[in-house]
Amino acid sequence: MIWLLIVHVFVTIAIAWFLVWGFGQSRIMVGQSMQPTIEPDETVIINRVGYHFSDPQRYDMICFYTENVIADEMDSADDDMAVPDVSVKRIIGLPGETLRIADGKIYIDGKVLDDNPEYDTISLAGIASKPVKLEDDEYFVVGDNRKASEDSRYEKIGNIQRHRIIGKVWFRIKPFGRIGRLE
Repeated sequence: MIWLLIVHVFVTIAIAWFLVWGFGQSRIMVGQSMQPTIEPDETVIINRVGYHFSDPQRYDMICFYTENVIADEMDSADDDMAVPDVSVKRIIGLPGETLRIADGKIYIDGKVLDDNPEYDTISLAGIASKPVKLEDDEYFVVGDNRKASEDSRYEKIGNIQRHRIIGKVWFRIKPFGRIGRLE
């Protein structure tokens, strides 16, 4: 009977490991751009498979390459190849939409985004001070800590093409006191 219990525990751990490491990817959050949702040095799991079956949605937290590379090709990159920086932000603008930031608010197709009231107003509109038209494969992302986030408002990041997205941030695994699903 004890052997059966040990086998069940071992199989459960093996399946969990396969799911997390086979389909997911862990990242340690650097910086404060996603506070209070994700604090610096917290570890999150990225669902790398989900967007193969569905499109990213507004308010999804995504992990993406800050440079124009194809995320799927980076999985098979040589060890000698320099890996571009990775960032975590929240999708605000979807393909085909026109986005603008004015008076501390985000406007999508001329209407104020009904956003989480916990988020700060945006004091720096950056490139979105003028209308930004998103192409068919582009997303506009911002950090939850809008006062300290380098995101699509900056030319260095800009609009995020679909092929740069690694996956959806969906679960926090460290610190242990804050383990849980992220939304």
